[in-house]
Amino acid sequence: MVTEVEDPSKYGVVVANADNKIERFVEKPSVYISNKINAGLYLFNTSIIERIENRPTSIEREIFPKMSDEGEIYQMVLPGYWMDIGQPHDYLSG
Repeated sequence: MVTEVEDPSKYGVVVANADNKIERFVEKPSVYISNKINAGLYLFNTSIIERIENRPTSIEREIFPKMSDEGEIYQMVLPGYWMDIGQPHDYLSG
């Protein structure tokens, strides 16, 4: 899922076409590309497990870009409130 933010430069931006197929991910863009970012919520078919090697793996950095190159990943906009809780202070605020 993606969410819309006011300042996308602090996040990785999701670029998708009109059919919501994700075309690429851009990490902390310096120029405005989109205001949609990865919300950290995912819905997958269990077949994604076959894509993940048996080692520490970042699905955001290793798996998602491959899936977008293959045209196999879509976005859905998360309605309602979203908060970044990636840092301990933010987590406690949440």
